[in-house]
Amino acid sequence: MFENCLSEWNISKNQIIAVVTDNGSNIKKAAQVTFSVEKYIPCIAHTINLIAEKSISDTNNLSYLLQKVRSIVKFIKNSTIVSDELRKCQTNEGKKIFKLFTIT
Repeated sequence: MFENCLSEWNISKNQIIAVVTDNGSNIKKAAQVTFSVEKYIPCIAHTINLIAEKSISDTNNLSYLLQKVRSIVKFIKNSTIVSDELRKCQTNEGKKIFKLFTIT
């Protein structure tokens, strides 16, 4: 597919400086074979996401904690009273923090 696209768009392989893809073994192999190993760059955002997902899945009780946090957020979003009260607290805390850093 890479070569078909290059041909269709009249681009030669030597015009390609780098190829950035996700870390899927199939696309990685295709990019390396088509353009060379030196031109292949794994996507840093995808790599970070994979690291985060692996860390979460390997951490005991983290999924339980995330479930609890989601239920708290859902509760706050579904309650106008609680939501308004939280907003007031955040505004007041922001004013307190601003006063701490204001030079008098």
